[in-house]
Amino acid sequence: MVSPRPWDVADDNVDVEVCLSDGSVYGATFFTLGNLESRFEKNSRTNEYAGGLYLWAADMIVVRTLTQDAIERTVRDLLSQGDLESAFSLLTAQSSVAPEVVQRPYVPKVDEDSE
Repeated sequence: MVSPRPWDVADDNVDVEVCLSDGSVYGATFFTLGNLESRFEKNSRTNEYAGGLYLWAADMIVVRTLTQDAIERTVRDLLSQGDLESAFSLLTAQSSVAPEVVQRPYVPKVDEDSE
């Protein structure tokens, strides 16, 4: 697993980028249920988001636990169901940038052809 920081598997969020074989790169943020609850509580105290009335994030994926396995299984399932392009945002279409130059907080190893 590649990550710029360790995270709490029960109460955190992490940006995930998926690089497909055609060079396209998709991104989304994975949140745990615990992290959503923590954000609601914090926003209630700080009066953000109408005093904790709501939360939103573009490309939000909610998982029960934020483990490498949960992330990879989610990405594989989205690929197999044909939903990755709906759940994630396209960051780079068929990139001409060398993969090692693109900064990726986390890149699950997914073989889309095996699905």
